[in-house]
Amino acid sequence: MLSMFTRHAYKLVMGLFILICLQRQLFADSIDSELQTLLSQHLVRGELAEAIEPEKELFQLGKYLFFSKTLSGNFDTACASCHHPMLGGGDGLPLSIGVAAKDVDLLGPGRVHAEGDLPVPRNSPTTFNIALYKRGLFWDSRIERLSSLDKPIAIRTPESPFGLPDILAGDSLLAAQARFPVASEDEMGGDSSYSVMCLGDMREEIEERLSQIGDWNEWFRDAFGESGTEYRKVALALAAYQRSQSFTDSPFNRYVKGERGALSDKEKRGALLFYRSRAKGGAACGSCHLGDTFTDEGFWAIAAPQIGRGKRSGFSSTHDFGRYIQTQDKQDLLTFRTPSLLNIEVTAPYTHAGALPTLQSVIRHHLNPKASLKEYDGSEAGTAITEYVAATTAETLRTLTNSKRVISTFQSPQSLSQPEVDDLIAFLRALTDPCVRDRGCLTKWIPAPEDPSPESHTLFAIDKDGRLL
Repeated sequence: MLSMFTRHAYKLVMGLFILICLQRQLFADSIDSELQTLLSQHLVRGELAEAIEPEKELFQLGKYLFFSKTLSGNFDTACASCHHPMLGGGDGLPLSIGVAAKDVDLLGPGRVHAEGDLPVPRNSPTTFNIALYKRGLFWDSRIERLSSLDKPIAIRTPESPFGLPDILAGDSLLAAQARFPVASEDEMGGDSSYSVMCLGDMREEIEERLSQIGDWNEWFRDAFGESGTEYRKVALALAAYQRSQSFTDSPFNRYVKGERGALSDKEKRGALLFYRSRAKGGAACGSCHLGDTFTDEGFWAIAAPQIGRGKRSGFSSTHDFGRYIQTQDKQDLLTFRTPSLLNIEVTAPYTHAGALPTLQSVIRHHLNPKASLKEYDGSEAGTAITEYVAATTAETLRTLTNSKRVISTFQSPQSLSQPEVDDLIAFLRALTDPCVRDRGCLTKWIPAPEDPSPESHTLFAIDKDGRLL
């Protein structure tokens, strides 16, 4: 039998154990309660739209068009060259190598331009969840919706004056967007004659190619129920394929929908930092990365380093002025569209020029943009073309001094401890749908060499070690 002392000691230990468990539960309940309040304030409701699954034939047509080098001027580049599912819907490079790659089938780190150049001016944005953007596409939203979300869609493109709709754009941002990379000399057009044609002539060239190569006619007929390879159909098929890339089943989304155990304590602490205001010790990230899609689709300057020549080098020999190129409004100088953070773990490197390679570097830059920009030497971006950094740093600092669209930490830096940064990173990783890290899950979106193909110009990409992506 237990002695009196042993029984009392046992009761004391059990009592302390129960007390600790109760305290932990109360603390967990407190975190969840505050987090639920913050989520409500930041319009996070777990109401992400389900993917619109296209008909099988339309999806297959869109997939093979997306991976077809026939759409490029020199038969050396596909849409997937810069937007491969196994590379987070991007290409894993600071600045893309579009046409004239040394090895046209090698994607990701190791892909280089045949002449060592970096002609594509901006980082390749992910196509994952691209259909969630409702107002504009590209870093500067040069494809943008002019009408309100509750009215029939009207879309501006680079083929129409600013503020006026493009009558050829159709009623889909994605389909309108699909008209332009193929016409870009550096992205897909190359040095072929049609890359400098007007857009209508370019479409006719692609239509003619598709009508004469392989089994495209049959694939278009299966998808649309009629013959013809008009570029309008090309754009619709590409849009359908991209629209299907909906990856939102993240631990965080499951938490929002009521699964309280979907997030760890570390991830919840990171979420609190993400959503709390600076006055309450948070980082206030949710003020721009708003709602279920983690973007307000607005335009903000974060003083990101400029590597490479930037967009519209003729407009400025050294600087990419972002949204200003579209609007000519000085308040838009150096601003870029707020990117969604869904699956951000797999979409590195970051910023419009891909200058920041890790989540750690992005967070540290946001906390003190001035210091980060002044100290940036380009080495962490892994590219030799960094001479633009020195040329643009002073101008960036001067331009943003009185800007109303620069993030608050530009004038008032913030300090977070390393454990707090680690918590933030843990939360951002909780925005990842497991499918985007699983080759087996992504197989649906990637053509296989053994599958039937409409032509012989399908991109079967490899990595730097020669392995099939």
